Amino acid sequence: MTGALSGLLAGSTAHGYWALQAVLAVGSVLAGYEHTGMVPGMLRGVPGGALFGTALVSAHAFTDWEPRVPMGDSLLGLVLFIAALGGSLGAVGGCIRSKRERAQHPAVLPGARCTLSLI
Repeated sequence: MTGALSGLLAGSTAHGYWALQAVLAVGSVLAGYEHTGMVPGMLRGVPGGALFGTALVSAHAFTDWEPRVPMGDSLLGLVLFIAALGGSLGAVGGCIRSKRERAQHPAVLPGARCTLSLI
């Protein structure tokens, strides 16, 4: 529903669109906070972002309004970008919860770390 609303706002008002995106970004972090750890939070955020992005693109295409915000040339690329962004924000929320729980109960979660190793 919020994706469809965002798609409608993308064609009507840039200020409303960006204000809603800020609120929804906080919501994505809070959704990731429901999970303990970066990976579970990311696994929550990726499909949520994909569904949100699909609804945004579908609603915007349905209205055929001229976009008031940059949407790029590839709508599929936009959906994939939003899915990756949702995963990143969800991972932040999961990491925050993991660190909080580890600080409160260090013996329970000794190995729950929020680090990303590229090697």
